[in-house]
Amino acid sequence: MKFDFFTSPLARRKALWLAATIALAFIALASHFRPQRVGDGSEYYAMYGTIIHGHRTYMTPQGWDAYDKLVRKGRITAMVDTDTLRHTFPSLIQQSGSDFNHFWMYPGLAAVAGGWTLFVHAKAHMGFMILHAILLGCLVFVAARSFGWAGPLAVFALIAGSPLLWFIDKVHTEFFTFCCVAIASTLIFQKRNFASAAWLALASTQNISIGASAVLMLSIAVWNRRDRGFSPMQVCMIGLTLALIAIHPVYYFFRVGVIDPQLLAGGAKIGANVSTMYAWFFDPDVGLFTNWPLGLVFVLCILVAIGRKHLKLPGSFVAFLLVFIATNLYAQSSTENLNSGATIDVARYGLWYVGLFLPLLASLLVRRERGQENESKTSSASSRAGALVVTALTLCSIAYGSRQFNPSRAEHYLEPTPLSRWIQAKHPTWYTPPDQIFVDRNAGQSSASLPPSYAVAGPECRKFLVVERGNAPVQPVAKDWCGLDLKRLPDAIFHPEGNPRMGTDGSRIHTVILSEADLVRAKARFLLDHTYSMSTDSVDGAQLLGAGWNTREAWGVWSEGSTSVLTGIAPQCTSRTLTIDLEVNPFLTPKNRVIEVGASVNGTAAGTYRMSEASPATLRFQAPCTAIVGSKTLTISFQIKGAISPKTAYGVADARVLGIGLKSFRLTASDSDI
Repeated sequence: MKFDFFTSPLARRKALWLAATIALAFIALASHFRPQRVGDGSEYYAMYGTIIHGHRTYMTPQGWDAYDKLVRKGRITAMVDTDTLRHTFPSLIQQSGSDFNHFWMYPGLAAVAGGWTLFVHAKAHMGFMILHAILLGCLVFVAARSFGWAGPLAVFALIAGSPLLWFIDKVHTEFFTFCCVAIASTLIFQKRNFASAAWLALASTQNISIGASAVLMLSIAVWNRRDRGFSPMQVCMIGLTLALIAIHPVYYFFRVGVIDPQLLAGGAKIGANVSTMYAWFFDPDVGLFTNWPLGLVFVLCILVAIGRKHLKLPGSFVAFLLVFIATNLYAQSSTENLNSGATIDVARYGLWYVGLFLPLLASLLVRRERGQENESKTSSASSRAGALVVTALTLCSIAYGSRQFNPSRAEHYLEPTPLSRWIQAKHPTWYTPPDQIFVDRNAGQSSASLPPSYAVAGPECRKFLVVERGNAPVQPVAKDWCGLDLKRLPDAIFHPEGNPRMGTDGSRIHTVILSEADLVRAKARFLLDHTYSMSTDSVDGAQLLGAGWNTREAWGVWSEGSTSVLTGIAPQCTSRTLTIDLEVNPFLTPKNRVIEVGASVNGTAAGTYRMSEASPATLRFQAPCTAIVGSKTLTISFQIKGAISPKTAYGVADARVLGIGLKSFRLTASDSDI
């Protein structure tokens, strides 16, 4: 066998030094980002505090005091306030203390790994980052020992080039699960089944369904040793694996009477969304491969390599893949929240599967199979060419991931992705997302905060999801009204005939696609000498909102980004000058002391204003009436310079890029000169 620098497994000492170096570098990198609480993070911070200070796995008075101090320090953004967190899961409050919907193993390991940092007055956040660094070090060590330098390169590609990058500094279990599954997958590839079962069992403490895969690998390991007996180490591994698999369900059974708290406190209903389990992979909004397209390319490369016999999968690995995917997809389909937060678009459930890629990608990066010294020159050249292609794709993946999933970005899950927006607007008959995903993404808010009966408009208002409950009137809801006056739409749009889909709460659900005639008929019209209010109490102004606005609030609406548009049917302007008066509030901070707003009317410049005082202002723009004469549509476009997000300005979680807050506007025509 020839030695190959790139593919030969690293010596134990060299792999250990590499793992330690990367772990230390990881801590330095993670410390660069300001901690921000996302999703269930407050639960993990609270459990960390109660384990460190109360020495219990459930919330004690000492644990609540520690959490309250952490919140009041303000070092971590967007923390849930103590009183709200106390009462989030009332069914899990016991006389001895409170439990949460998520298990304590992850914060417990963080307390073991980084609890000592309290003696140097480090943040609680640092304990979790040290745990992440240790897990990453273990992963790099196993990958280097199994695949040489190709192993750590594959690790780097999967983290830096996928949605996982965003989670490296987040106190959430996605990075924990990825490392455990990736280590287990690599060990299975190397036929080290006892160790792989233990790592899968560790992952199952936070995600109970992974326990089925741990049981499978433990069964395979025991069966393979049935005639040879077990070493003391293997006996310990068997005991550790069984204990880790059992600890989650046993703990909750004796604490609250069920094996998983979500069955009691809410959040899961077994098999509730089996028909939409494909969404975790392929939905345009939340799917893994639609948000990580190079992952799908990797799948195709793997299938080609298997078909051409350049890659051979161990039988135990194939069995593991089948069981892991089948059991976890079914478990994930039981969630009642298909469009969860704490992510950049992609559903967090999809990230469970990224770790499966590690041994496969590392094998593709290996330029030839070790031991095949007599392969033909043609086969060798083909193998090397394939490795170069995979390497190039890996570098592309890293470049894409580092931009799209930069950890400094705020969570983003209440807007359609560009792909979903294109499909819903241009080809609405091709695909309709699951109801909850469509509502949350296009309404910009959870369906729980909507009226009893509502009709949510999709991108460019080509598609509506209508939900009717009882006799409650259907109220239209949209982030972008597309310049439509919904009162002009036929009543059949909001009260469709035919057989509806029935919701679990008895609601009647229809999907309605508007025709071109419907869109023309419903186009909103600008009226002269009429004041349009942008508040949530008024509809006439909202229907003229085009692109570039946020969700309306009680006082009005904030612009979003550098361009915001008002659009509708043009009024009759028989005078010389069209005047647009806006009542606005500029969003000024110490980091953007000036906001400049320019306006155009159907492409004709209408003036520019500069605002340097954070007080209400009236902006007047004027354009010749000839700009709209002969045109059916009036488009007023505002170019905003100096817009900034509250996150950039103040370090909070709000990532909206705000420029002006529009309270109202009014159009008038006159014969005065501009």
